[in-house]
Amino acid sequence: MDLDSLVQFYDSTMRRIVDEHAPEIRRTITVRYDTKKMSPEVRTQKQLTRKLERVWRANKTLDNHVAFTQQKRKYNAMLDLQERASVSSMILDNSGNPKGIFNTLNMLQVKKPPLILPQHKCSCFSQ
Repeated sequence: MDLDSLVQFYDSTMRRIVDEHAPEIRRTITVRYDTKKMSPEVRTQKQLTRKLERVWRANKTLDNHVAFTQQKRKYNAMLDLQERASVSSMILDNSGNPKGIFNTLNMLQVKKPPLILPQHKCSCFSQ
């Protein structure tokens, strides 16, 4: 056997064993809007959307579904518009401050903090 086929065999065997004992788990993370920043108009639209959703789930007619989906689209559009206005105002507030703009952009991105491993000193290998 040549080196490439051995590496491929090793890789496929390891993947099979790992998948058997620790299968990959996928998670969906939903980013939620901050409700404290929600305007009264958007909050009212959200309440109406939830009400129409409850009506549709209790009474699954086509009219209820159409009313719910139209309201949901209207609410999502208003929420998107408010979010865009909020981001625009944060950027305009920092227009003369590049560091402030970059801090705002970093805040808007959903990033995981870097993994910091604990420090460990071992003298067992120094001998």
